Amino acid sequence: MVFESRSIIRTSVVHSKLAGVIRISEGKGLAIKLVCPHCQVRRRHFSCDENLQIIGYLGVNHNMKKNSTLTEWQKKQATLLYHFASIDYLRGLKWHIDKLIDYAEKLLEKSRVEERDSIVRNVRWGERDTTENWANNAWALLADFRLSIVKDIADRASQTYAITGAYQCSRGMSEYSMQWATPQEQEIFNKAFDELYDYAHNIDQTMKKAERVSRWNDFNLTLAWQKHVDEFPMLPKFRVLNDVVGVSGQLPPRTGVYVSMDDPDAALQFAWTGPSGGELLDAAVFNPLGTAALMLIGRSRLWVDGQAMLDFVLSHPGNPELKADPFFEDSNDCRIGAKSGRTRCLYLPVFQLVLC
Repeated sequence: MVFESRSIIRTSVVHSKLAGVIRISEGKGLAIKLVCPHCQVRRRHFSCDENLQIIGYLGVNHNMKKNSTLTEWQKKQATLLYHFASIDYLRGLKWHIDKLIDYAEKLLEKSRVEERDSIVRNVRWGERDTTENWANNAWALLADFRLSIVKDIADRASQTYAITGAYQCSRGMSEYSMQWATPQEQEIFNKAFDELYDYAHNIDQTMKKAERVSRWNDFNLTLAWQKHVDEFPMLPKFRVLNDVVGVSGQLPPRTGVYVSMDDPDAALQFAWTGPSGGELLDAAVFNPLGTAALMLIGRSRLWVDGQAMLDFVLSHPGNPELKADPFFEDSNDCRIGAKSGRTRCLYLPVFQLVLC
């Protein structure tokens, strides 16, 4: 219904130690060097870590003509994935959690000084809505989340990557009341936590290996690029090299981003060699309906031109892949595309699995 399967794909890459250079590879026997143009003046936009390489996620079609260059869209994907996998981005998550904890501590102190617990404490609910209940439980979850990020930063030295604890922290904190805070204070806190969660989500999308297919696909990578495009005023330069082969379902020969050899429209993915399960996954690619949408709407408008997406959906009313989508019924309302800048109707059906 959503994904189809195809046989395994293989990969290749080369690695060399050049400071200020990130590496990528594509195709069987191909590797691509990514030179960061901002390492001197805009280093914050890239992690110029000599231990990182972008690596090609390749197919078994050995007769396929090798392409020595990445498309513009592949370069954007690779840039995003290296950004989200970088130590600098992880340190940015720590900055977000530090900022949130600092604000929470100030709120707690203010509540204690103003003796708000005397107002929110009651016979029916007891201590549930009090400052101290939140401080003893929800604040502790934030503190544990921070400690996990500190550990993740330290683990990067041993090529260990992992998802964050943002989801667990969010679920846990939702169990505790902030009635002791004013509505304005709670709104500020919730907004800051939402920003932190969205930030961490990019790491989780990049590092999660518990599923069969990579979490990044053409749709959410497009939205991520729209959100982060201002951080990359120039795309890195790429040079193709030959070397290294890897297989999905296994640890890669080098840490980096892999690109499909069999399908130029397959979403790129990040994999690593360390001990924490960084194996290559199946790549998300377009099924025939998605390919048709790409050809008709075009790369520059796909996903982001709501009216064009809506017109495409309405022109295929009997397509079983569309009908299988849980959002298909909503696609009859043209306001969806106009309001959000995209329709959700093609999100799931346009992808199929490539078993690597």
